[in-house]
Amino acid sequence: MSVATGALLMGGWGSVAAGQDGSKAVQEVPAAAVAEACGQEMVSWAYDAERQVLALSDGSVQLNCCGQRSMQVERVDNVIEITERDRPDEGGRCASSCTFDLGTSVTQVAPGSVFVKLLRDVTDENGSPVLVWQGSLDLAQGTGQVAMEDAAPGPCQVAAR
Repeated sequence: MSVATGALLMGGWGSVAAGQDGSKAVQEVPAAAVAEACGQEMVSWAYDAERQVLALSDGSVQLNCCGQRSMQVERVDNVIEITERDRPDEGGRCASSCTFDLGTSVTQVAPGSVFVKLLRDVTDENGSPVLVWQGSLDLAQGTGQVAMEDAAPGPCQVAAR
């Protein structure tokens, strides 16, 4: 088994502006924008066959606004297991949920079909990582999206960019 850590991309509505003193800035946004930002969770992917790089993103992930997010990639044969981790900040959690876009790239992915497991580990909740999605991707298609129908939106606040 090889372990690779991918780059974590957080953008769009979910970026929490942090001051040098560790404070968090949350932007007030009209209700219509919150409804759009707190939409359905969506896994998107794109494959660069020439470079053999698979880019994966999990969009509209609802997590507590006060936390540190990361992603870890593990590969076992033709299975790519991605674990999204959400740890509390030093000051703990806050009472707000924010929408985040998380992403990573996996290198040295051979053309063909690959099986992907996406897990989420909220470290201050009891239990082990939860399976968010799993399935086979036909990399010959180049790109794709999978809607997470079971991810019901809850109360959400849009964080500052």
